[in-house]
Amino acid sequence: MMSLPDLPALYEALRRAGEAQLNTIQADDSEGFQAATAERERLFAGIRARESELGSLGARTRAQIREVIQSLLATDERLQAALASASARTLEELQTIQMGLQALHTYGIEGSPPAYYIDHSR
Repeated sequence: MMSLPDLPALYEALRRAGEAQLNTIQADDSEGFQAATAERERLFAGIRARESELGSLGARTRAQIREVIQSLLATDERLQAALASASARTLEELQTIQMGLQALHTYGIEGSPPAYYIDHSR
């Protein structure tokens, strides 16, 4: 039978998953972010399933967990700022695309659509 990891190790793995989320969002890696988020959710579910064990932990172990949680909260603050920044960049890009589409419609070409000319310009 496989033994369960101790709670401090689960909290530490949760902290690492939070760091992975931050790193992937900063690298503009949405697939990596989704994977890190899924891992974090899995770890959090494991912790929630074992939260009754917290009361039986020693003071030193609870202090270790508290430090990890504080580190995770700091990472979450940085993650929130990175997500807000990524969201703002995406909004700017979408606005640029929208302006380009409006310009195309304003100065649209009569007749065949532009793709026709690209496909048949040889």
